[in-house]
Amino acid sequence: MALGLLLLGAALLLAVYNFYDSYRAKKEAEEALRLLAMGIGSEDSLKLYENDPDLSMPSMDIDGYSYIGVIEFADRGVSLPVIDEWSYRALRKAPCRYSGSAYTDDLILCGHNYGSHFGILGSIGKGERIRFTDAFGNEFEYEAEGTELLSGRDSERMKDGEWDLTLFTCTASGSRRITLRCRRLFDGQPQ
Repeated sequence: MALGLLLLGAALLLAVYNFYDSYRAKKEAEEALRLLAMGIGSEDSLKLYENDPDLSMPSMDIDGYSYIGVIEFADRGVSLPVIDEWSYRALRKAPCRYSGSAYTDDLILCGHNYGSHFGILGSIGKGERIRFTDAFGNEFEYEAEGTELLSGRDSERMKDGEWDLTLFTCTASGSRRITLRCRRLFDGQPQ
C-alpha cells in the first residue's frame, strides 16, 4: 500500500512538473515572438532567396538563441518562434530547425510535444494551412498532407520523400515521432 501511495505521489509530481514546463515554454516563446515581431522584415531583403536559393536563412539573436522566423498554425491560433539549430536545451524554449531551408523547399522543424508547441501536430488534418515567416519577412504558405508515426530511433526518415515542410515531435512515451508532412502553396495552390 505504501509503495502504491509513493508511486501515485511520484506520478502527481511528474504531472505537475510537466504542466509547469509547458507553461514556462509557452511564456518564453511568447516573449521571443514579441521581440521577433519588432525586428522581422526589411524591404531590401524580401525575395533575395529567389535569385539564390542556397542563401543562408537569416537569423535574429534573442537571449542567446538565433531565431530564423515564426511558424503559424492559423486555424489553431498558434504562432511559435523557430530557433536556427536544434539542441535539447533549445527545444525546451521553442521549436527548432532540424535541417533544410524554406528557400530550398526541404525545411524540417522539430519541437517538444507541449500543448502550446508541437503537441497539436497529431490533430492537424489534411488541408490545414501553415505559414512560415523568415527573419527577412518572407512568407511561405504550406498545406498539410498528412501525418506519419515514425520510430523514435529513426530520425533520418524525417528526410524521406520530397516534402517542402516536415514538422515532428515525440509521442508522450518518447518512443515514436508524430511527423506532419506539408506541400508549399503558391498563390494558394500547390505547385
